[in-house]
Amino acid sequence: MLMKKIFTLIATAALAISANAETKTVEITVTWPMAESYQEQAVDKDTNEPLFNEDGTPQMTTKYKYDFTPVVSANAECITVGEPVLGSEISWKEARGINNVAFATFYPSTQLKKVDDISDDHTVSFSLETKEGYTFEPTGFDYLGSVIGTDGGNYNLTYTWNGATETLQSEFHPNRNNEANNYYSDVKLPIEGATAASGKFVVTFYPYNLANNKQIGLSAVVIKGKLTGDNLTGLTEIVANEDAPVEYFNLQGVRVANPANGLYIKRQGNKVEKVYVK
Repeated sequence: MLMKKIFTLIATAALAISANAETKTVEITVTWPMAESYQEQAVDKDTNEPLFNEDGTPQMTTKYKYDFTPVVSANAECITVGEPVLGSEISWKEARGINNVAFATFYPSTQLKKVDDISDDHTVSFSLETKEGYTFEPTGFDYLGSVIGTDGGNYNLTYTWNGATETLQSEFHPNRNNEANNYYSDVKLPIEGATAASGKFVVTFYPYNLANNKQIGLSAVVIKGKLTGDNLTGLTEIVANEDAPVEYFNLQGVRVANPANGLYIKRQGNKVEKVYVK
C-alpha cells in the first residue's frame, strides 16, 4: 500500500504515460528505508506513568520501527520487489536510531568468526525481478551501514545477475555507531559493465567476524539501474524549473516543511525525485 501511494504521488505530480506503445530506457531506483522514526509519549521508567511538560502537554520521545517496504521511483508495475530476505541463521534484532538516523539491525544465531564461517544461511539479500517484456541494467547500489557496539563486524557484498555473481565489497568493515567513528558509513557503489537483461537481480550481504550478541545496521538501501520496455515513464527525462519552489513530502505523501534525517519525495517545478535528507 505504501509503495502504491508513493507511485501515485510521483505519477500525478510530474509524469504522463504515453497512449502509444514506445520502447525506451529510463532510470529507476528501488529503496528499502529499513526503519523509520516516530514520536511517542514518554513514560516514567519506574512507574510507567505518562510524563507531561510544565504546561501540561505530553512529553514526547523518539522511537524507531522497521520499514522494509520497498519504494520504487517509477514504473513499479514493470518489476517485482519485496522485503529483504534473511538466511536461516540470521535474525532481525531491533530498529534503532544511530545519530538520529533510523536503522534496522541484524545478528547471527551463532558467532561468525572468520570468512570461512559464512554460508548461504548467513545472508541478508535485496532483489528486484523484471516482468515479461522488460529488461534491467544495474548501475549502482547505495546504503548506510554501521556495526553496533563492537569493533568487529565485517561482510562481503556481492550481486548476482544474468547467471553470474560479482563482488561489490570484500571484507568491508562499516563505521561503528559512535562519534569517534562518524556513526555509520555512507556507501555508494557503482556497478559497471553489467548488461541489460531480464530476470532477477540480487544483492547479498555475507557478514562475519560478528558475535551473536552484536549487530550490523542497515538503512536507506538502494538499487539503481536502467529499465527498458514499452510505455515507460522516467523521472530523469523531466527538466526541473530551477526558479520553482522546492517542496518535500514524506513517504506517506504528506507535505513536510522542514525535512530531516530520512527519505523524502522532493518536488521542484515539474521534477519529482526521491532524496535522502540528513
